[in-house]
Formats: sequence, C-alpha cells, structure tokens
Amino acid sequence: MDEMRWRKSSYSEGGEDNHCIELACGWQKSSYSADGEDNHCVELARTAGPAVLLRESDDPQQIIATGPAPLRGFLRAAKAGAFDAVARHP
Repeated sequence: MDEMRWRKSSYSEGGEDNHCIELACGWQKSSYSADGEDNHCVELARTAGPAVLLRESDDPQQIIATGPAPLRGFLRAAKAGAFDAVARHP
C-alpha cells in the first residue's frame, strides 16, 4: 500500500471553525499493473467500516464506495466476460 491519504467528509463545509472527522485510506494498486507515468489502473482501499473504496489512478479525487459482497460479484462477472460486449462498443 502507498502512503495514507486523508479525506474530509463531503458534508463538511469550509471555514476555520468547521471541524470534522477525516478518514485515512491506504490505496492499493493491482499487482497486474506496471509502474510508469501512463499506466493508469483501478485502486482499492479498505475502510474501518464495511465499505471498500475504488478510484481510477488518473483521477484520484473521484471515489466510489461499495461493499465487499457487491465488489466480489462484479469481479466474478468481469472475470467471466459479462462486460466484454460493453467494452467493445465505443
């Protein structure tokens, strides 16, 4: 995992006296991804709760949260080729 990154709740407003809880995530890149400037991939992070966070490495501010069971189902379907037809269409 790479360095911890702190993330403030989207419900928090700006301002000096606006205090909130921040969450730290350690992002993990797939072992199939090579290093390099143009090598973008999906990264995952576990949270203290039941959520699993996903982001695209070339747009790290856009984060999707899901649970372990839906993520397992998606990965199983992707490995089985369920989305191959979608990937072929521009």
